[in-house]
Order: sequence, then structure tokens, then C-alpha cells
Amino acid sequence: MGSQIMPELPEERRRRVRGAIDDFKPRSAGAAQQAGRAGATAMGPVSKTSSFVQSLSSSSVQKGLSSLIEFATNLNVAKTHPDDVLSELGVKPGDDRPFGKLTANMVKRLREDLTALQRSTETALAVEDALPRSMMDVIRTSNPSATAENITRKQLTEAFSLPTRQIANVMMQHVIASLVARVLDAARGDANRAKVTELTKRVDQEFAATLARKIDRLAREKGIKPSDIPAQIPKWAAELEAIVAKYRTQ
Repeated sequence: MGSQIMPELPEERRRRVRGAIDDFKPRSAGAAQQAGRAGATAMGPVSKTSSFVQSLSSSSVQKGLSSLIEFATNLNVAKTHPDDVLSELGVKPGDDRPFGKLTANMVKRLREDLTALQRSTETALAVEDALPRSMMDVIRTSNPSATAENITRKQLTEAFSLPTRQIANVMMQHVIASLVARVLDAARGDANRAKVTELTKRVDQEFAATLARKIDRLAREKGIKPSDIPAQIPKWAAELEAIVAKYRTQ
């Protein structure tokens, strides 16, 4: 299934999303709930044929997820030679702060694996955004204070010893958040950019994280390999809509 280009937001949907943006009060006690409602409004009803399901089940997401899983797997298989894995991805042996070069090269390879049409889609752009964010989150699991600028080769390679399913869960969370963020941005109009940025962050932490955990549970229950998760998303549309609908009515 190919990556999807999100259509121009219909005026009514744009109005609803903008309303959810306006309702978000970053410093209020209900900020998390408001962010969840905004995320669900941006996503819209979830069905097998909805744009978000089509995006999450696309080849762009599958290839992005597979590239991250492959990287982690190669590091674990080649535990005594992580430099070989990094070198294969264009990181020179003397580079002791490899995050920037590594993620740039992984995104470049992802783009090379997609067709010209796929590369131009909103989904592909969301995956490109999600890939380095996901890698940063995996690293912060073992180094909470880490920043992209100060991560050493050793810290980076050790961080990817996490279980594959946990890594896949992080990636799916950031893909969902990136897709929602693109709708929020399209609908924001003259809304304060800083407010929308904060809203996007809260959507990632709450709404997207909850959906990613549900996807992970479904995959575990049904024995689906992490790399095969995107293809299964349409089959789980009803289960995901049940979660999204609750947020939508908060």
C-alpha cells in the first residue's frame, strides 16, 4: 500500500480542529485532556479507509520502521563490532558524536527506498521527522539527560539493546504524533505558533503514546512481528477508533 497524501482539509474539519486548538490551555489542569481531544479531532474517525489508517499502513511507515529495527538488530548481532554497523551507515570510525550524521544518512536511505511519488507525501515527511525523534527517545531511555550533540558512539550503540517491540512502539508513537502535527499546523490559521508547538508536544506524550501502546498490545496478542505492524493497522481500525472516540468526546 502506498504512502498517502493528506487531502486539503475540508472547511468543517478545519473549523473543528481549529476549535480544539483554541480550547487548549497549556497551563490549565485539563491540558492533557484538551490535547487528547485535539489529537482525536485532528485524526478524525478511524476506519479501514480513513486517511490516517492508510498513512499508518503505508510503505513509508513500513520502511521507516524496518530501517530502525534493522539498525538495532545489526547492533545486537554484531555486539563486539558496532563500528562496522555505523561505518556501513556512513559514520566514520573517528566520529565520536555520530547522531547527526547517522540520522541524516538513515533518512537519506529511507528516501532512496521510496518512489518519487511516495517521497512527496505527507506520510513520508512525517516518517522522516519521526525517525530521528524515535532514535533520540530510545537513547534517552538509557541516558535521560542525553542530547543529540553529546551522545557518544558507546552510548548510542548500547541504547539500542532495547527489545525490538519497545523500539517499534516508540517509532509508531512518533509517526502518529507527526501525522497529527501536520493536521494541527494546517488548521492553526493565525493561532499562536508557540501554543500549537506545546499542543503538539502534549499530543505526542498522551494521545499518540496511548495509541502506540494499543497497537503494541494488539501486535503482541496476535503474534505480529514488529516489522509487520503497519500492514495490520487496517485490521485494527475498530479497536483504535474505540480509543480515539473516547478522546474525541472528552
